Amino acid sequence: MGIILRKVKASDKERILEISSRIWEGYDYIPSVFDEWLNDSQGFFACAELDGSVAGFGRCLKVNDEYFWLEGLRTDPKLQGHGVGKALTDCFIEYGAKENCKTLALSTYIDNKASIHIIEKSGFKVVANFVYFETRRRKIIERKPVKGVENISINSAMDFIVNSKFIRLSKGYFPYGWQFVNVKYGLEAILNKAGFVYGIRKDNKITGLVCGAELIKGFGNLSVFFIDGESEAVSKLVKAVFYLKSVYSGIEFMIPTFQGETIEAFEILKKLGIRNYNKFAPDVFAYEKTLR
Repeated sequence: MGIILRKVKASDKERILEISSRIWEGYDYIPSVFDEWLNDSQGFFACAELDGSVAGFGRCLKVNDEYFWLEGLRTDPKLQGHGVGKALTDCFIEYGAKENCKTLALSTYIDNKASIHIIEKSGFKVVANFVYFETRRRKIIERKPVKGVENISINSAMDFIVNSKFIRLSKGYFPYGWQFVNVKYGLEAILNKAGFVYGIRKDNKITGLVCGAELIKGFGNLSVFFIDGESEAVSKLVKAVFYLKSVYSGIEFMIPTFQGETIEAFEILKKLGIRNYNKFAPDVFAYEKTLR
């Protein structure tokens, strides 16, 4: 029997969570979003059946009329090599084309060799490179109030972000967790979803900005979308992130890099001992495929 592609049903949950439990040593986020994805009218949550059982799945999210995002692409590790990942990728490309999508995008980690092979063979091109920093320790630096940190309005934050070195190095792509959206496709909407937008001013001018949120409720992970500015300001803002009252099991940062150049936060995070799993070389890649 060949691969059958279809929409995910509620009855698929147990099997999908079983596959998810084998991903990222059990730290996969799919269990936290399954119900949301199943009921989201803006997303196409699909799976691939092999011999009558779900063998893989993923979602295509409509960010806007022109820009669609692929996420959560998973194949049962026991069933790799059967064409499941390729079939799902082709399915989402066909779906995007039918929906008149202009740009189909996704991100992946450097260790996902099979996925990278499939998406590059399917015509996706790298558009931005990031270095992923993560800590699962609750206390990595002294948690105390940081003077000079204030809430920043969305409009002021947008002005700072679009003119930042961060955006220059990221080629205009703004991380929203593991989703990367070009700033022209909804920066304001992302900032409105942020749990915090903090900044530091000097002579009434913003010298540093950080924003982020807990994107998946109950997952316990804080995603920092953006952090940039002068070195002294960025150092204070990193400390401000760790002083947040909510208790998180982990904090992640996506730091852009281009041709060996990066931002102030890169060295600051390294010195604090926040982990990277690829010797601080680029390890997260945003891809795009033009459909029309």
